Amino acid sequence: MAQDLQLAGCLAEVLEDLPESGPALPTRLVQAWVRVQEFALSLGYPNQSVLDKIKTALFEQAIQALENGGLENEPYLSPELPAGFVYLQAGRYDRAIAGLQVCLPLNRNNSLIYGYLGDAYAGRGDTRVARQCYQEAWLLDPAEVDWDNFRDDELKGLARELMEDNQWDPATAREWLPSYARIQGLLSPKIITLTTGLKELLAEYGVWRKALAKKDNQQVRARLFHHGLILSDNEPALTFVKKVDLIEVRRAMKQAHSDLFARYLRVLAKERG
Repeated sequence: MAQDLQLAGCLAEVLEDLPESGPALPTRLVQAWVRVQEFALSLGYPNQSVLDKIKTALFEQAIQALENGGLENEPYLSPELPAGFVYLQAGRYDRAIAGLQVCLPLNRNNSLIYGYLGDAYAGRGDTRVARQCYQEAWLLDPAEVDWDNFRDDELKGLARELMEDNQWDPATAREWLPSYARIQGLLSPKIITLTTGLKELLAEYGVWRKALAKKDNQQVRARLFHHGLILSDNEPALTFVKKVDLIEVRRAMKQAHSDLFARYLRVLAKERG
């Protein structure tokens, strides 16, 4: 009862701070939910259904404010807040997908947007496309994905297993998650061609290869392994690139994580018959 009263007091306080209207209102409503959520976490508030109702109400108000202000077709409400995120949090997944896709041409290297797209497709029940989006996000930068809103329970479960089995912190487990997910069959191989990302992937692989020689840590190892895994999965495309030595790529993967590399080779042999 006391916690309910404290939460109600927090909600009343954040609502009192809101403007009645205007272009800032949708963003302020999102910020209001963040404040309520953080306060509930600090309380150890136990009733998730109450929090869900508050969240839904705030984001529905944010959508109404967006549409009243003619902002529903704007890619971003602020530099960090895509309009599609508001629809995503309200559970309007088709509208979220449309809004987030508008953001991609503005910055195709935005892992946050790809992650939110994955969440929207996952919310809609399209796991295959969701995971393709997550793959893009993780290849760009796993650390930038909004893990607090991540929607794929199976992949979240694998991340928890990695933390428990390897005594990794959450950040390390998330760095390794895409490679483990690929090897366990939760992610399909990412196919690239000479015209769809191969040049960029090779450049990024080179960066992480040099980084490992200078600074050996789990983040560098995980990203080197992941980039090498994708290159290895695309062996046919590499035959047209003389400067790529697949043997060297796989040697670097083994250096980064020998046990996982051995598992990968077994998976690869099985897949290729």
